[in-house]
Amino acid sequence: GLPTPPFHCEGFLAANGRQRTRRLAVLASLTSTLVLYESPHRLRRTLEDLVRVLGEDRRACICREMTKVHEEYRPGTLGELEREWLDRDPRGEYTLVIAPPPPGQLQISMGLEEEVKRLVALGLRPKQVASVLAKYFNESKSKIYAISLEYYSRD
Repeated sequence: GLPTPPFHCEGFLAANGRQRTRRLAVLASLTSTLVLYESPHRLRRTLEDLVRVLGEDRRACICREMTKVHEEYRPGTLGELEREWLDRDPRGEYTLVIAPPPPGQLQISMGLEEEVKRLVALGLRPKQVASVLAKYFNESKSKIYAISLEYYSRD
């Protein structure tokens, strides 16, 4: 039930929480369906990060043991899936399929400076912040890079 053309297969995210969060912040700006792989012991943490970075209302589906006898598909929003998996014992191989943001409703919902602060707080470097935000705010990368340096140096 999620749109597939186009899709972006990211594969496994980094095990390190900070690196994972940085990468998710970059992926949040994509307008394609995301496909992620995850191990059972990191599934809950990844769902927490997805909710924090992409938002709890983003539609998704957790696919377990695809193409095997005990395959299972659990659709819902990221928030619903996170709450559901708090009480479950993850076993097997997982594929997470995450819908793109609804048209016209990218994660960019605040003003430029607020978005810069948010992405820097998530751990993105100034160059990454500039790359992610330039096209959405129709500003030059150098201007956004300069703004992000102010907040990056404060941390």
